[in-house]
Amino acid sequence: MRIIIMAKISVILANLGTPEAPTSKEVSSFLGEFLSDPRVVDVPQPKWGIILRFIRLFRSPKVAKTYAQVWTEQGSPLMAISGQQRDALQVLLTKLYPQHQWTVALGMTYGQPNLKLVVPEVFAHQPDHVILLPAYPQFSSTTTLPVIDQFNRGYADKNQRFMPSFSVVRDYHLHQSYIQALAQSIKQHVAKLLQQDPKQVDVSKYFSASNKLFISYHGIPTRFAEQLKDPYPELCEQTTAALVQTLGLKPEQYQQTYQSVFGKEPWLVPQTDQSLEAHAKTHPNAQVVVICPGFSADCIETIEEIGQENHEVFMHAGGKAYSWVECLNADPTHIQALVDILAPHIKLVEETFASRVQIK
Repeated sequence: MRIIIMAKISVILANLGTPEAPTSKEVSSFLGEFLSDPRVVDVPQPKWGIILRFIRLFRSPKVAKTYAQVWTEQGSPLMAISGQQRDALQVLLTKLYPQHQWTVALGMTYGQPNLKLVVPEVFAHQPDHVILLPAYPQFSSTTTLPVIDQFNRGYADKNQRFMPSFSVVRDYHLHQSYIQALAQSIKQHVAKLLQQDPKQVDVSKYFSASNKLFISYHGIPTRFAEQLKDPYPELCEQTTAALVQTLGLKPEQYQQTYQSVFGKEPWLVPQTDQSLEAHAKTHPNAQVVVICPGFSADCIETIEEIGQENHEVFMHAGGKAYSWVECLNADPTHIQALVDILAPHIKLVEETFASRVQIK
């Protein structure tokens, strides 16, 4: 007789999603689904439905052109990188926890592969436990909760009879491995700028009041934070505090900002583009580096908005040099960080499963 302690564990890596092609038709479809979510836009119907029709009609061609600029042979950068993350997670989890049977799936809140359809596919493997991993380090009701909504819809079918235990990674904005991975990415970026060995680079001496590090997060309406108590901006501030402490930066060496403003109501400030423009005007020959810690994979908001649009804003205002740090993407330090983030959930499964081991 031998005792086998093995669990079938599935991880669902979830992100926002992307159009299936850089065309007006596909972008319109994606925007329709995305902006119809009341978690994202809570303007009452039918008012918002009318506005959204005009947005889809007039903005889709412009947005499609922007997507076309960042599209790759593998498709959308977000989709391609998310697939790489999924595959790398599968490999590393299998290597570090060989006693378990692993399935790592990818699901998107909007678009394909849609999370609500991925869930029944995962359940079909009859896992003992499912870990839902939204790829958002900082929790927000506009991103993390829609993931949970879609997950719940995935097993809402009355014909769905199988139900594993499951847990959700709410956030990981202060996880040490995540902060270290961010810090390492900045050090490597600066080392490349200086053409030096990353081990020899002290970023606390590179950045200054003029040559500043901009830490840019996706914005949300101010009302969501102040009236609806979304903790997102507080979590962003905590991430920034942990990151600059790890890097040894002083307050004058960095600035936290918010990007991707949409609509007319006030959003979180200061805004990234306005801050970069003001910095270039007040610091002649300024050199800046921009990082986006809230994005786990490069996408249109980082590649186009930060990498191109804000670059032009800064240089046009008189800046000397502008560069941006790529997201952690499928870098080994990021994949290891994600496994470290999953570790407490795995431990809980092992403790629970050990009490009902299979005997063969």
